[in-house]
Amino acid sequence: MNRNIRKNSMKVDSHTSWSIRSHCCLHVRRSSWISLASIRHITLVSVMASFAIVCALPSSLNASQPLVHEGIIPASRADVWKALTTKEGIESWMVPKGDIDLRIGGKMRTTYDPNATLGDESTIVNTILSFDPERMLSIKATTPPKNFQFKLALKSTWSVMYLDELSPTQTRLRIVGLGYGDDEESQKMRDFFLAGNAWTINKLKEKFASPHSKDQSDESATKNGADEDQSRDDTVWKLVSRLAGGDWIHESKGEDGSIFRVRNHIEMGPSSQTLVGWSQLGSTEGMYLHGSSQVWREPGTGHVLFQNLNELSGIATGRITLHDDKTAIWDWHIHTRSDKRVQFQVNMIFEGTNAYRMQLYRMDRNGKFQQLNNLEFQRVSEVPPQYLKMRADKEASENPK
Repeated sequence: MNRNIRKNSMKVDSHTSWSIRSHCCLHVRRSSWISLASIRHITLVSVMASFAIVCALPSSLNASQPLVHEGIIPASRADVWKALTTKEGIESWMVPKGDIDLRIGGKMRTTYDPNATLGDESTIVNTILSFDPERMLSIKATTPPKNFQFKLALKSTWSVMYLDELSPTQTRLRIVGLGYGDDEESQKMRDFFLAGNAWTINKLKEKFASPHSKDQSDESATKNGADEDQSRDDTVWKLVSRLAGGDWIHESKGEDGSIFRVRNHIEMGPSSQTLVGWSQLGSTEGMYLHGSSQVWREPGTGHVLFQNLNELSGIATGRITLHDDKTAIWDWHIHTRSDKRVQFQVNMIFEGTNAYRMQLYRMDRNGKFQQLNNLEFQRVSEVPPQYLKMRADKEASENPK
């Protein structure tokens, strides 16, 4: 979204992209995005960032995976809802002009041109598909701006926003874009929207974080929200820091009697604010290196972040947040070598000093997480011999062409 767009200047150059945000408001913003190298297929995906394993995944990743963004807004759920669903709200941070008829089949109209008139060719119209007050809003872009370049692909997509109250002054906003296809136009549009949804969350954070916001009547609310966020990040770091020292192992037997083993090795990194580690997968035939990871506290914000590289060149990144005093949630986004994206969620439940449970979920095409496994890990001071045997043939057999 670019507030400098003029009514009679709608040209899009090579450095400018239209994006669609959580509420399907189309905008122009400057961006430069470099695609990461990614894999063609995944049979086993490492959740090494949580030092666990994603097991028995399909042999390919569908390009129509939902596009998901998530962020914590320093405001109550009621205030975030008003910012998204009222005329006063959307004009306070999103667009200079807009209106909304909050009902099933109602319209949200917006324009980014302060000199335009709602209803002209610069207007974006979204139709409200469904809503659960202060919890969920589902909309579909039904009329894009005149010069929007992905009109055909846009017809099959819609967006859902979920609001989850973390505290009286914090709300988790999750934006799910659905309906993307495998065709080139849809994938190009997805890339444009990738930046747009992130912009939406950041802009909404700025609205409530700024003491000059016209809706921020009590400056102390911002400080309290920031303090609560910092406290939650501190608790997350204390939880994941328990992983450092020794090795963590898992063994289970499949329905066919086959043995599945996992070994995770984690230690403190160069500073007390970092963790590094690697994971191995295996069976009775031996183990092989599956992935390596880094976990750290982000300078400035204190957020707990991670990245992981797996044996098929997949790159995963995300943030670790707090669910309760013993559960850390890993927001796991994988970018594959074939330029596909897929999202997982890992719940790491600590069950004492030397044990944790890993519950893995994968997002389906409807934007809902489906559980894939539930694995128990134990810390050992001495690695059993069956976990030390390596498979010499694994690298060659799994090396993608």
